[in-house]
Amino acid sequence: MRAQANCAQYAPFGLLLMVLVEFQTPAPNALHVVGMLLVLGRAAHGYGFSASPPKMNLRVGGMMLTLASFLVSIFCLVSFAFASV
Repeated sequence: MRAQANCAQYAPFGLLLMVLVEFQTPAPNALHVVGMLLVLGRAAHGYGFSASPPKMNLRVGGMMLTLASFLVSIFCLVSFAFASV
């Protein structure tokens, strides 16, 4: 139950960032990279969290991938904002 709730805390923000990146009409590859990082990160974290005993390397790696997807999205949004000025 806690593994699912943890995904519900981070996935909506990641999806919102993906929608904002999509509205900026980037190269499609940027959106694919962000989506893959988010999905892989949440899957790895969930598996590591729900394993018995918990696999800390998967949890940490999953969180790093999730945060990487956030950072790539933010970088895309900022770079598109400066490019349009």
